[in-house]
Parts: sequence; C-alpha cells; structure tokens
Amino acid sequence: MSKKKMLVSNKTLVKFAVVSVLLTSIVFLVQSISENEDLLSDFVLVYYTNFEDAEKVDDRHLSFPVGHYFNFDGRLENNTWVRGGEGARFWVENSIAHSGSRCIGMELFNITKSLRNEFVIYDVHEQLGDEIFVSAWFYLPADWMLYGPDGLRWYSLMVFFREYDNNYLPYMCLHISQPKIDVPEFSVYVFWRKIDNSKEVISHVSNFSLPRGRWFPVQYYLKRDPTAGILKVWMDGKLICDKSAIETKVQNEYYISIAKIYHEPYDNVPHQLWVDDIELRKRSES
Repeated sequence: MSKKKMLVSNKTLVKFAVVSVLLTSIVFLVQSISENEDLLSDFVLVYYTNFEDAEKVDDRHLSFPVGHYFNFDGRLENNTWVRGGEGARFWVENSIAHSGSRCIGMELFNITKSLRNEFVIYDVHEQLGDEIFVSAWFYLPADWMLYGPDGLRWYSLMVFFREYDNNYLPYMCLHISQPKIDVPEFSVYVFWRKIDNSKEVISHVSNFSLPRGRWFPVQYYLKRDPTAGILKVWMDGKLICDKSAIETKVQNEYYISIAKIYHEPYDNVPHQLWVDDIELRKRSES
C-alpha cells in the first residue's frame, strides 16, 4: 500500500474512532436522562429557586423561605467548632447566571481563617422526608484546579446527607480529586463516612471530563434507610454512582449541603464556585 493510501486509511480510522466515541457518549447520556426522567415521575417538586428574588440578609443567610445558612467554620484539634468566617464569603451574582439573571457566588479565600464555605439546607426530614431528589447547577472557573501536595488534592462539592447526632455521622458526599500536580485531569467519587467513623469510597470514576468554564448539573436520588438505603448520582448528565443496600439512616434529622467548597488545608489558593437553579423534591404520596 502506498504511503498516500495508508495516510488516508489512517485518517479514516481516526474519524471512525472519534465518531464511535461520540455515538457511545450520546447513547450513554440519553440512557441516563431517560432513567432520570422515569425516576422524577415519582416525585413532587417542593421547592425551586433561580435566585431572581434573592437578597443577602446577612453574612450567613439569604432571603428565601427554606431553612438554610452558610457555614464558614473550621474545627480545632479539641473538636471545638470555630465560629467566624473571615476567610469565606457568598454573594448574589448578577453576571453569569444559568437561568434568569442571578445566581449565588461562593468563595473560600483564606484557608487559615475558614476551612469551608458550605451552603447548608437543614430540617430536610421535616420538609422532604427520607426519599428525596435534589438538583443544582454549578459553575467552576475555566482554570479551576487543586493545589495541594501529592495524594492530598481532594475537594468536596456537595453533601448528599449528614445527620446531626453521633458527631455528625453518618454522611455521604461528592468529591473531586486531581491525581497529578499541575495537570487538569480529574476523578470524581462518592465518599461515605459511616456511623462507626470508618470510611469507604462507594463509587469512583477516573479521567472524568470535569466541566470548567460552563454550567453543569449535579442531581441525586437518596432513599434513607438503616439497611436498604439507595444513592444514585448524576454529574453533567452521567450516572456516576448507583448503590443500594447501604446504611443511609440512623436518626431522623439530617441536613444537606447543596453546594460546598471544602478541600485539603494545604491548598491555600482561593477557590470560587457559582450555584443556580436548585430543586428539592420528595416522593409522591399517591
């Protein structure tokens, strides 16, 4: 075969491979959306906001009716919570909303004064019960990266549930990790800390195409149960976690963190995110 024919053949193979990958991704996305919509048919919308009418009331609260606060605290070695918040902030953003013209901006800019910036919604059991579907849209800057040392580059974006008693155990949350320094390659995983304080990663996706510089949704279905709990998580339309027969309930009361900036304390670079279009649903009683 001539070099010219071989070159054409190789280009054709590359094009075919690219098309195959795209078709596979589209099929996977359509399947995830279809499953998501089937699940949603069993739930009723309890609360939705795109923050068009939201105002900042004080340093920890917005003007909307769902019980909430912004947690900027840290924890000392003696297990005492530090009140304050000089290293984090939130604001009503008027420029890069996902829908409408407003969203919420969050920043953790001084890790020595605030260990987190956490948008907490509380009394979830009273408002939604133990079977919920939650959705939110996120925006990470186009140059978003993690800056901790090797093996310590993790970032918590959302807490699916966390109980108040037993030292705030159990809980499950969505983590992003960056295995290599200065290389924008990411993994996502669901982290579970159990009632006995043991840890387990129940779902892990390597080489995840993390959206940066554009809006993307995170949605999850949670059934709380002492032994028959279920957690399904979709990120940017992809099913990244599907676990059942897990312990997701010890006590009734729990809260969720609809958006969160929480990462390894050695990462002292300021981090920002934006959140919009929050939906809270509960299982239909019919």
